[in-house]
Amino acid sequence: MRSFLKLFCGLMLLFSISHSASAQFEIAEMTWDTSSLKSVVRFSLDYGIEDLALTSKDKPVYIASGLLISNRGFIFKDDQHKYKHRALGVTIPLNVATTVNKLTLFVTHQFTYNFNYKYKKFVDKERSNKIKKTYGGERLNNFYPSIGGGFSYGGVGIKILYHYRDFFDHGFALDNGVKPYENWNISNHLMISFFTGFTSIPKSPPKKNRMRS
Repeated sequence: MRSFLKLFCGLMLLFSISHSASAQFEIAEMTWDTSSLKSVVRFSLDYGIEDLALTSKDKPVYIASGLLISNRGFIFKDDQHKYKHRALGVTIPLNVATTVNKLTLFVTHQFTYNFNYKYKKFVDKERSNKIKKTYGGERLNNFYPSIGGGFSYGGVGIKILYHYRDFFDHGFALDNGVKPYENWNISNHLMISFFTGFTSIPKSPPKKNRMRS
């Protein structure tokens, strides 16, 4: 199953690079037991297509969707450590947009399914002293939706997303019954993306005036 998912992701990546991509900055708040960790801005990339029109773009308001390979995560640190959490997923956006000339305004509700989780812990914040583990999606709330909106000019734009569900599955238990994420709470996950994907409405070729013979 994992091999199939890796193959699928690779094919999607190759297919989608020529369609659209987004570079995003993510930040979130986290409480872990009774301690608070300081959040660090995280940079990541998404690939896919999110401007596949479901209704005609010639309308004043149109609906668009697509398919993205998403990379969601966070970076937190305390005095001695730095922690990185990353989830790979598949995202289907549902966008409502309007375009005037080259300017597109849109609101979006994105449905993300996270299937792979990677955890990194840097002791003394040094990359050379790193603990890394990779898991399937069983530790996550696999369904990780978000809402937001943004604008695009000529196919390049900015969007802001807010993820309104917790990242981890608090009920996940190890074989010994311990629930490692029971007291973890990741909230207020915001993401600002600089992206390509929303294109302007294609212009119809001008009609030529024909003289009557």
